[in-house]
Amino acid sequence: MLLIYPAYASYSNTETADYLRAWTSRGSGGRALQPTWLWYGSLLLPALMCAAAITLAYALVPNMQVVIAGPGILLLAQVLIMQQHRIKHPCRWANPVFLGLFVAGASYAAICYIIKLSPVIMADSPQLNYLCMAVIVVLFPMLALLLWKDPGRVSQSRFRGDRRHSNQSDGITENRDDDLLTKSGDGSLIGGSDADVRHGCHGSGEVATIADVASGRLPQECFCGFCEIIMPERTKHCRICDCCIHDMDHHCLFLMKCIARDNHRLFVLLIVTMVIAMIAFLCAVYRYVTLVYAGRNFLEKVVAAVLTDSVVSIIAVGNVLTLMWCFGLLRFQCGMIAIGRTTVQNLQLLRQRRSLRYMSLRDQIVNVANFIVGVKRHCEEPCCDILSGVYKEADRKETV
Repeated sequence: MLLIYPAYASYSNTETADYLRAWTSRGSGGRALQPTWLWYGSLLLPALMCAAAITLAYALVPNMQVVIAGPGILLLAQVLIMQQHRIKHPCRWANPVFLGLFVAGASYAAICYIIKLSPVIMADSPQLNYLCMAVIVVLFPMLALLLWKDPGRVSQSRFRGDRRHSNQSDGITENRDDDLLTKSGDGSLIGGSDADVRHGCHGSGEVATIADVASGRLPQECFCGFCEIIMPERTKHCRICDCCIHDMDHHCLFLMKCIARDNHRLFVLLIVTMVIAMIAFLCAVYRYVTLVYAGRNFLEKVVAAVLTDSVVSIIAVGNVLTLMWCFGLLRFQCGMIAIGRTTVQNLQLLRQRRSLRYMSLRDQIVNVANFIVGVKRHCEEPCCDILSGVYKEADRKETV
């Protein structure tokens, strides 16, 4: 059973997991079990299905494209509904089909605008044409940077330090031996308070161990049983990425990457860019339909566009649905940033049904501004001092 499902066994011991991965990769008869073709096939599946539907629609029924394009998109939707966050293979790799859908959708929308819409609206709406071209030039490099950038992986246990933490607002002083810093995947020091990081305080230089947890110097929640390290503050283990992520907000299936400390701001900027791009594309579609089907009433224009320009119509409908989703996501992200929380922290607070002390409007505006500019780390809500899932003792007493 261990060789069939090595991912489950890897959650018990890191050394055992390495042996299991090595033996599993050999397979039977010397064949490797790494599903490279399955992974790339899942990644390219949305793009290939869309390309097949578009090609058949233009080749077979150019005047009734919806007959083929419509069922093709419905079939793609059915396939996507059946997908899970991991591919169906013993290796349990993350499923790239949602990333393929996102990239394919953005690429087809850009190609549709450049080939189909831009030549028609260029003379009539030059400003709109310049805006669409500008967002296309900005969007794809930003997406590539987000996919390449390390979100904030934690590679080793944090360092042990001797610090006094005082909570003046609760009228108590908390004395404990707490860890200050750890190294992320890019080698930078993280953890502890922002002031400690800015001033380069490295604690005692000794790495914390499981003995610190066993002796009670550190809470049990600080130990990650998957990576077998002592997690720094505001760290969570992502089972899909199979690593600990510092200041994790959530795992994005459409990017196949965690959104955390080092790429959270870029993620929000990508959403804003997508909103601008989709609004500009929908305006371009409206101008295109108005110019191409001039002399007809509104209903006749819509029917003609659906029948003879099904590709443009389907991409426009997809943009409308995606735009609604992006508006909701952007609103939620801004709300969390304003009060200094991440999505993970918000879920933990909701599960524990904790009483919240909200920040003033001025502090929320300052948090959002600091987050966008990137001048410093946005401050946290008073009751949201969550250290690897552990709250201050005074806050625990308030909820009892």
